Amino acid sequence: AMGCFGVSVGIAEEAAAEYRVSAFCTADEPRIGVTGHWAMTPAPQLAALARGELVVVPDLENAEAPSPLYATLSHVCARAFVAFPVRTSTRLVAVLLALLDAPGTLTEEGQIIGWEVADQLGIAVDHAQLRERLSMGGAAAFAELERQLVAR
Repeated sequence: AMGCFGVSVGIAEEAAAEYRVSAFCTADEPRIGVTGHWAMTPAPQLAALARGELVVVPDLENAEAPSPLYATLSHVCARAFVAFPVRTSTRLVAVLLALLDAPGTLTEEGQIIGWEVADQLGIAVDHAQLRERLSMGGAAAFAELERQLVAR
């Protein structure tokens, strides 16, 4: 079983193909706030995440297409990572990275937990966006929400 020693949550900027870190946590070092942003390369990984697929990079040192993000993850002692898409009901909004301390992947249980966390983050973003629309648009936003619910 591979050990997950940390997580990173980043905002996925699909249009710019970037990953902007908003939280990075290990047992020794929690950081909240944008700590950097990197190109999400290779591009097929971002496309897979946008489709709601899991991305596994089992060995950062021997990755097919290394990137600045991979170098940064190696610098914090990650040897591999598993990327979970964080999606709202309409699009990819963030990526949850499970950082591994040895080459490989997460156990089945680790993947189940990762999917659950990513799904809950997506639901939270959906709710925040809904709350914002309601507060900004008042009755008009409520009418639009009612229309959307009836359409479902």
